[in-house]
Amino acid sequence: MKKGFTLAEVLITLSVVAVVALMTVPSIIKNYKYKTYAATLKQTIAQLNDAVQTSMLDENATSFIQSTGGLSNDCTAGKETGPCYLFNKYLKIKLNCSDSNDQRCMASSYKTLSGETRPMWGANRCAKIPNGATVCMVYNNWGMDSITHVAIDVNGPAQPNIIGIDLFTGRIDKNNGQIVDRTTDGTYCGKLHGADNHVNDYALGCIARVMENGWVIKDY
Repeated sequence: MKKGFTLAEVLITLSVVAVVALMTVPSIIKNYKYKTYAATLKQTIAQLNDAVQTSMLDENATSFIQSTGGLSNDCTAGKETGPCYLFNKYLKIKLNCSDSNDQRCMASSYKTLSGETRPMWGANRCAKIPNGATVCMVYNNWGMDSITHVAIDVNGPAQPNIIGIDLFTGRIDKNNGQIVDRTTDGTYCGKLHGADNHVNDYALGCIARVMENGWVIKDY
């Protein structure tokens, strides 16, 4: 006596497989994207560190704020200082954007982890680099404390445009020139820390959180 599956049994099995696939495939795709974002973030920070350190070595500068890259921004041809100097001389640039308002490089706004929309803060200079990330820098001189802030969107203006997922901010240490978060406490990421209510006020601690997780990006 020959045995086999009925058409109804085959259809039921295929339906179950389809449902399981619909439930698992989006999660697999998201995890893959997040791994790519984390790898790009780590690579971009390393490239920025190399650029800043090389610029300091070329000038025998004992601190970043004593180097040309640590000065206020000037994009005058042949007289570049600050972010323009670092971008033009020490970074491989795929697309140069004047500032963070240029939507070829950055989105006009970003969402917080809780889904609120916040505007991008103004940057002196932005550029896409060959790995697909966009880097923005802005120089602030608050009294005696000169700080160069850095924003990294690991996939440029493309979605999802979420702070702590594909958008991160930090600063260049004014002494050793290392790219660092503004805090070592990753629990700050996604929470409001500032009065301006833009992306930089929510991105505090997001790089630190990814590093705490072993360079893994997660939803929270």
